[in-house]
Amino acid sequence: MKIAVLLSLLLAGAIPVVSQSQKSAEALCKDNPKWRQSDCRRVQKNEIWIGMSAEMLIASQGAPVRTKKLTTAAGTTQLWVFEKETGTAFRQYDKDHRYCVAGCKMETTFVHIGPTLLVDAIEN
Repeated sequence: MKIAVLLSLLLAGAIPVVSQSQKSAEALCKDNPKWRQSDCRRVQKNEIWIGMSAEMLIASQGAPVRTKKLTTAAGTTQLWVFEKETGTAFRQYDKDHRYCVAGCKMETTFVHIGPTLLVDAIEN
């Protein structure tokens, strides 16, 4: 139930969610005792994989920039869109922010969340 409430608030834009991947894998597992140690390490490395939970995805990537609900004959799924700025040189704006100054590109990743709230497809 906790994840359903979190996701509904997130999708409604009511709460800002940032990536927790700055935490150590041990701290992530302590905060999420149902996760396997290998999953905590992957979340800490900002990975996305088929079968990860929506909760792990939020912890790994932060809040999606856009979401879309898709209804088909097979059921209702969600499309979450994540964007990440990449480049060859960055300047630090303050403790938590930096901006690209050379070779700047925006990488977009589309993640499909199935009816069971697990990642079932990833598009780069």
